[in-house]
Amino acid sequence: MRTVLLFIFSFVALTGWGQRTCVVASMEDHIPLRDAIIHTNTNHWARTDYRGYWAMKYSFDSAVVSKPGYIKTTVYLNSLPDTIFLLPQARQLHEVTIWGQDQQHLKAMEESARQTASENGAPRGILNGDFLGWMDRRSARDRKHRKEAQKILQNYDNADKKTTGDPIMDAYLKQKQEEEEQRLSGN
Repeated sequence: MRTVLLFIFSFVALTGWGQRTCVVASMEDHIPLRDAIIHTNTNHWARTDYRGYWAMKYSFDSAVVSKPGYIKTTVYLNSLPDTIFLLPQARQLHEVTIWGQDQQHLKAMEESARQTASENGAPRGILNGDFLGWMDRRSARDRKHRKEAQKILQNYDNADKKTTGDPIMDAYLKQKQEEEEQRLSGN
């Protein structure tokens, strides 16, 4: 009887010893990952359960652990850790270009923006005739006062015009109105 129990105990121990278990988790937040796939070099597969655990009863030397949205990693049996961490893949946008519906007046709007910037005290260079103005504090103060005065006068001018409150939309409407006035005066 003892021999039979010893044989059963050793069989169960060897079966348990041959099975490898591990947890797969996210490296970012250490949360176990469900449905990660483990593919061994002996062409056996395993999938993690809802707790991130997986077990492989077949022998293997190495395994590739993967999950969509994460970078694959290779683990080796002789250095198999308790937890395998997968690094999430980064998703980045390099450049976003936004186009409006009416693009035929884009150059005129850019020129209007440049003109408005230069009128509102944008830095002037040597080519624009401001050689020593950058050293004079009074010129900076005068530009500030001129800008404030232009805003006040513009508010008087726009009292009868409708504005949306959105500066981009207001600039677009202003440009459209100026073009309409030019078109009417040209005819």
